[in-house]
Amino acid sequence: MAKLAKNVAYTVRRMGERILILTYPQEISNEIRFHIKFYHDLFHTTSLAGVLQVIPAMNTISIRYNPLIITEAEILDFIEKHPPGKEKNDTMTSKRVYVPIAFGEEYSLDLNEIAIKCGLSRDRVIEKMLDRDFYVYLTGFIAGTPYIGEIDPALGLPRRAMPRLKVSEGSIAIANNMCTIYTIESPGGWNIIGWTPMKLFNPFKSIPTTAKMGDCIHFKRITPEEAKHWDETRQEKWDRQWNQ
Repeated sequence: MAKLAKNVAYTVRRMGERILILTYPQEISNEIRFHIKFYHDLFHTTSLAGVLQVIPAMNTISIRYNPLIITEAEILDFIEKHPPGKEKNDTMTSKRVYVPIAFGEEYSLDLNEIAIKCGLSRDRVIEKMLDRDFYVYLTGFIAGTPYIGEIDPALGLPRRAMPRLKVSEGSIAIANNMCTIYTIESPGGWNIIGWTPMKLFNPFKSIPTTAKMGDCIHFKRITPEEAKHWDETRQEKWDRQWNQ
């Protein structure tokens, strides 16, 4: 086990002869997310010969490589020679993405239930979704779905006992201490709290995800009427105002 700054540790696992996986403790912490982001950006900016792909996740980072060009020992040596510092590395880039969110009967299917179970008013639940940045831990699973956190501890609820067979694209939902945005229509068991008309995934773009790992998402409230009439012109205006 290799020791990193701030007493964070990882173990090295192997998947065949071409993938190394750095596995961190199964917990959510600023230190772990910092290290994963650090190594993700370091490998991308260094362009180490033989490293083909670097895949970050919540508590792991996987390194796919060509063993004819670079050895496992060389990769581990590179990692050990570049420990994450206490200060943000110049190569680390991130942005804040402002996402419009609408609340209402047709958009907030579980808001009443969330409020009752958490012992809060609907308005207080909404306030707790609007007063913070949500860190993007990873995108994946289906069509660049962002896994973001953490939500206010007062809203911590488990997933629904009975998942829905169909959840609308754009649904914003919470479960445990995390939040997500459904980028396509799909089954899902998270608690739906609101809806966004903003498209966060476009497979035809060179960078298909609007928010990437290491970014932050901040929700800003719009009315149900605005959401209903959202179009490309409104989105362009929104981006000029909030996401430049």
